[in-house]
Amino acid sequence: MPEPNFRPVTAADRDALARFLSEHRWPFHVRARLDRAEAAEVVAGWDQDGVVHDGIGYGLLREDWEQGKTTPVDRDGE
Repeated sequence: MPEPNFRPVTAADRDALARFLSEHRWPFHVRARLDRAEAAEVVAGWDQDGVVHDGIGYGLLREDWEQGKTTPVDRDGE
């Protein structure tokens, strides 16, 4: 399997991303369902502040919280 290729989101990506976000459920995010206008607002607020968000880490922590368990974090990457 090839390595994923990441690149910054540009203005040209906004419509496609908003459509993608509004067409799917996101159960491990703060808002599990976005309508098209909400998704467009979220996308517009992203690559402007330059802040990177960790949705996967949040999803793992949320599941732990819901189940009352703790998953150890390997901070050294080993």
